[in-house]
Amino acid sequence: MKFKLTCWFLFISFLSLHAQNHTLYAVVSKWDDAFQEWEIQTLDEEVDGSLNMRWAFKNDLTEWDFTIGEEHGSIRLKFPTGVQQWEVRVGNEVALIKQLWMNDLSQWRVTNDDISLTFKTKWGSNPFEWELRDTKKGGFKIYSQYEHDPRDWVIIDELNEEVTLSMKVGMMFVAIFQAMPKN
Repeated sequence: MKFKLTCWFLFISFLSLHAQNHTLYAVVSKWDDAFQEWEIQTLDEEVDGSLNMRWAFKNDLTEWDFTIGEEHGSIRLKFPTGVQQWEVRVGNEVALIKQLWMNDLSQWRVTNDDISLTFKTKWGSNPFEWELRDTKKGGFKIYSQYEHDPRDWVIIDELNEEVTLSMKVGMMFVAIFQAMPKN
């Protein structure tokens, strides 16, 4: 009986450790002149990650892969007709990121099965500073470290544990994607 109880406790501990929601701190382009590879930094110095264009040799912007610590995920364009909707997956977790208004790239709806957030640029059409409109789940801001420079981004992640990693990565991705050169 004691053995079963110990095993159950270890199993629950493992699940809570595995489902850890990382606090994002920064995202930085690995190269000054290319935007296919990024480094993701968290507040935990031992846990960092990466964001990489899946088909970099073709400069295909429609699919990306990322890791943060032990978590692995993907970002892909939901429909091939335009950049209006993205899907972010981390394990069984799925977040959808889609434009709030047609032809307006400054406001996005970020949803999963339970939560819906509005993520937008702070100053209209300036893609270098973004924030959550709704702060019921905490705050999330991302801005370029140097004005109008899409290579280095600072993230202020004050979201509560309800907001999944896929939603956080989705907001981070939308911000850097809208600002990076697409040639």
